[in-house]
Amino acid sequence: MKRRFKIKVRYIILLLLLLIPNISLLFWGLQEHKVMNVIIVDKTVSMDERNEHISFNWVLNYFFFKNKIERYKPRVHYQGFFPLDDKQFEIKDNDILRDDQFKQMCDTTDMVYFTDTYGVYYNEWYKDTLQTEHSPLVYGGLSEADYKLAKHCVDHRKLLIAEFNFFANPTVNPVRSQAENLIGMKWSGWAGRYFHTLDTAKNDEIPQWAVNMYVRQYHKPWVFKKPGILFVHESEVIVILEKDTALIDEVPRILTDGYGQKKYGLPATIHYPYWFDITFSNDTNRVVSTYKIGVNRRGKEMLGSFGIPTEFPAVTENLKKKFYYFSGDFADNPIKMPTSYFKGSPFISGMFYDEQNLNDRTMFFWTFYRPLMSEIVTDYYKNSIDIKRK
Repeated sequence: MKRRFKIKVRYIILLLLLLIPNISLLFWGLQEHKVMNVIIVDKTVSMDERNEHISFNWVLNYFFFKNKIERYKPRVHYQGFFPLDDKQFEIKDNDILRDDQFKQMCDTTDMVYFTDTYGVYYNEWYKDTLQTEHSPLVYGGLSEADYKLAKHCVDHRKLLIAEFNFFANPTVNPVRSQAENLIGMKWSGWAGRYFHTLDTAKNDEIPQWAVNMYVRQYHKPWVFKKPGILFVHESEVIVILEKDTALIDEVPRILTDGYGQKKYGLPATIHYPYWFDITFSNDTNRVVSTYKIGVNRRGKEMLGSFGIPTEFPAVTENLKKKFYYFSGDFADNPIKMPTSYFKGSPFISGMFYDEQNLNDRTMFFWTFYRPLMSEIVTDYYKNSIDIKRK
């Protein structure tokens, strides 16, 4: 009964937000805006929604950040892949800039956020399918120019944020090694994701390449039906942990110690139901939050046989160099931009998600990503940008 009432209230609030957009925009426009020159790099935009970076736009909008002219619009203000009608597209990035143009861009930039460099592939873009095992890359991967941009941030102590797939395929060496050395991290070659059901008849998000890879590796059919976690290595080795058989806790959890709870307002524990990578940090960085895979004895043995740890970094920071690495697809959440115009939205955020739905990334946005990014961006602006302009 209580849950049903909560759902009804949630819909009423969302309806009100949709009915008063002009009032919200007027309120937003009357606020004192903060000018910060931000570059968002997103090479994995195959849909108009811009889900791969819209969460960050929400934070920028909520705190009244804009460029010199206007607010940051999810469909406009980023570098990477721009989908057009009839399977056409545009590429807008810094790879084609002359040296003098590139230097000017770097000098006038305050922060850079690499939200996704995985890219767009032939079958995904032209055929709208994941049924074939592999397809050619249309666009993607961290480029040499991207690395130079990131290095400029570190060298000049400008804010640099990167997340899942910053190091991984299709990025190739030596760019990957350069990026790892730059921020003192190392990708293990492993990535993973939780699926609310591993039954391919009920879950069309399970990629066909994973099924084909499993059958080829283990010489037996894919018969999984329960929730579970998929691990895949860049060498095309795959490991499946299923609930009960190998998992005690079906969803990976992110644990945060007292430091992270106090500084960033993060919860002590929260489940994370999307893509992540297994990375390791050197001693110059600080691990703020850690993933924990809740395995039973069988699951621990399976991971151990492949050298996969049950705990590894989720959020890594270096305050001296002003960079953060998120070992997950943190910016990709199905969040609605209209709520960023409503200053009371964080206080009623519990109305926007269902705590019982382990597959819902909206809860992760409101209770983890939003407070984390809010503190990072506002603190950086206050101490590194605003103070210089006064």
